[in-house]
Amino acid sequence: MNAELHYSLYGPSSDLFSIDPYSGTVFTSSVLQRMDDIIVNVHVEDGGEDRKFDTTTISIRFQDEFWVNASSGEIYTKQPLMLHNSAFEISQFTVVAFDCGIVPTFSNTTVIVRLEQYNHHPPVFLPVQPLIAVPYHLPTLADAENLFLTLFNHGVITGMDVDETLVYVSVTDTNDPPVFTPTSYIANITEDSPAGTSVVTVSALDQDSILDWNRFFFSIENGNTNFSFAIDPSSGLISVNSPLDRELWPVYNLTVTATDNGSPPATGTTTVIVTIGDVNDNAPKLTTTGAQVKENQPEGTVVTRLNASDSDLPPNQGPFTYSLLNRSTGFLLTPDGLLLTTQTIDREQLFIVSLSGGLET
Repeated sequence: MNAELHYSLYGPSSDLFSIDPYSGTVFTSSVLQRMDDIIVNVHVEDGGEDRKFDTTTISIRFQDEFWVNASSGEIYTKQPLMLHNSAFEISQFTVVAFDCGIVPTFSNTTVIVRLEQYNHHPPVFLPVQPLIAVPYHLPTLADAENLFLTLFNHGVITGMDVDETLVYVSVTDTNDPPVFTPTSYIANITEDSPAGTSVVTVSALDQDSILDWNRFFFSIENGNTNFSFAIDPSSGLISVNSPLDRELWPVYNLTVTATDNGSPPATGTTTVIVTIGDVNDNAPKLTTTGAQVKENQPEGTVVTRLNASDSDLPPNQGPFTYSLLNRSTGFLLTPDGLLLTTQTIDREQLFIVSLSGGLET
């Protein structure tokens, strides 16, 4: 009995802890808030009739971990969080209102801000340092009216040392340029298309909230050789403006802009590739311009084989069909271009032969 020991706590902070009267193990009585070091008094006595006792003190020091008062969720910024052109700055992010009124230190933890937009994009995790302004660029345009911010501990979390609160972030509109949808265009049109023929319609979207910022007009800035095309500034319809010639300019790379009415204006850009289709608008040209044959050669002597070229594309390019305009010249021209004599040729006689390879020759 004399060796049986009994432990107990006493003093101002003893209600925060409990002690096993037999083993001397000290427990917390409730969730503890961060505060200065605590001194707890311990009393131990034996079980004898003339009981002996002793006392000691336990100094309890809180580890340097981040936590927030779970009942109040006191997370705030001294200034509103302003977003401009997909970037924002967290100004003086501060954690306050602990029960003991102490601003914590963060040497062992990393504070994380989680941003989550209404459009169900994956949340963005951003390390920050409290009391220091932190710039951050969003990966996408911040067009939501509000964003969710959550501040919590990124270290080892026991379940009792973390809290979250909701901060509404106002997104301040700036004059963003119109955005083309899709980002580029491809069109085809034949070279015989008359002026006024529709080619393609471009479209853009401007989600600015200010009226002058979301009104815009279209124009063709570059690539419009010979002013071949025109664009309706309101509808974005591109049409033929002047005669086209595929042989001179087969492809147009147009730079089209959409410019709003802001001050200064903001401009979006897209590319329109227009390929000109071929039509049979070019006559073949004979590349064989002369030939000779010895006199007194018999009928059927081969003089030459004719060749021709055409600036058009297949199937408008060939094969060619050859014929003589004057059939009483002493020569025969086969459809595939072989020129033959039809009689014995006398050198003292002069034959002038006119050949045609096809369209408009």
